[in-house]
Amino acid sequence: MVITLMRSSFARRRIEGRASREAQDAMVGIRGLYVDAGDVDGYFAYAREAGAPTDVGEAQRDSLTFAAAERIYLSGDAPQAVTALESYVRGDARGQYIPTALSYLSGLYFNAGRYSDAVRKLFGALDGYTDEAFWRQHPIIRFDTRAGFGQYAVLAVFKTTPAAFPYHEFVNAADEAEFDDYVRLCMELSLYDTGIAANYGNKLITLSTCEYTQADGRLVVVGVRI
Repeated sequence: MVITLMRSSFARRRIEGRASREAQDAMVGIRGLYVDAGDVDGYFAYAREAGAPTDVGEAQRDSLTFAAAERIYLSGDAPQAVTALESYVRGDARGQYIPTALSYLSGLYFNAGRYSDAVRKLFGALDGYTDEAFWRQHPIIRFDTRAGFGQYAVLAVFKTTPAAFPYHEFVNAADEAEFDDYVRLCMELSLYDTGIAANYGNKLITLSTCEYTQADGRLVVVGVRI
């Protein structure tokens, strides 16, 4: 979709009054057009050319960029969605919506029969959790199934091997003591303190991927449902 805005139009005349309410209203409307078209970068290029204030900070720009990509994804246009979401992921490794974008991409690649790419995207965000700053930006993991939506607060992030800690064998705790032992060991191994607690009866999620600082290494992220 191509957006054409007349530089001498009524909108332009409104924009030229930079400090006016009319200028701000005009830019909000124009911004909506570009977001609907999935072209947030085009909006900022237009604002620069027009010499207009955008009143959009870094966090809001990140949100707008993801919203534009998500709009395409929800429209069902898979090829364009892949392009937009990949652009978002490559554009800012610290983007607030990186885990969601990677989840969308995983589904798109799976539906296209690109299974290795689907797996890579699904677990691609896990590497970020080795950095505490990344966890602070993404403390919640969303994991949806046919049974419904689920959100999990990150409890612990650690590196281990299946031989050293058979975390993958923990499915349903036999009793409270077994549950507490598992949670305690996860927290002891954690690369940093998330401040999150888990009690017997809470539902946990354990995600892991390969890591290469040790033989047969695994990076493990454990979350508790909220």
